[in-house]
Amino acid sequence: MKNNEKTELEPRVLIISNNPFSKTDNNGKTLASFFKSFNADNIAQLYFKSEKPTEDFFKNYFQVSDISMLKSIFNRKIKSGVCVNANRIKTSNKNSNESIFISSLKRIIIKSNVIRLIRELIWRVGSWESEELINWIDGVSPEIVFFCAGDSEFPYRITNRLAERFKSKLVIYITDDYILPRKTLNAFWGIRRNRVLNNIKSILEISDLFFTVSKKMSDV
Repeated sequence: MKNNEKTELEPRVLIISNNPFSKTDNNGKTLASFFKSFNADNIAQLYFKSEKPTEDFFKNYFQVSDISMLKSIFNRKIKSGVCVNANRIKTSNKNSNESIFISSLKRIIIKSNVIRLIRELIWRVGSWESEELINWIDGVSPEIVFFCAGDSEFPYRITNRLAERFKSKLVIYITDDYILPRKTLNAFWGIRRNRVLNNIKSILEISDLFFTVSKKMSDV
């Protein structure tokens, strides 16, 4: 089916994920490939990373980042998200102005379990459900919410809230092992693991369908 063909048979799908669609990033490429046969007008993506999508087949994106959430705590007038202009999508996911030092610092921070727990607090205190986001999703009016589940808590709450708001069918995609026990002395990892496990259990109970990358993971 061509991108500009209209059809009433295809559902309107809202994808919720950490990474935006991409032509270069592995997670973004895999996710985008699932929907390439759809009419692009029926696909929208809400994502949480501080980067721009590089997949220009799709045109409807909304970004809510950690930085925007942090700013919203100190000033409620600041928008906690932004609609991404599809006409300005870059050809690369890497910010040309981002130094190697900043990139390395980001990787260190994202691996810190203490900072990850602080991040969850920011998303609880901050206001993600902005007027701009709700208006954008009202325009999408999703019949299906497709959630790429990960190892952060806040996207589960957001997914649950939006699927409930629109009475949408809920599809869960689990890509990795976030919940199996591991031998570690890091108590903060154990706290995060248990919290993510509880979120996965809860959202699978209300999901209409879920995918994993292997039968073993599906059985677990």
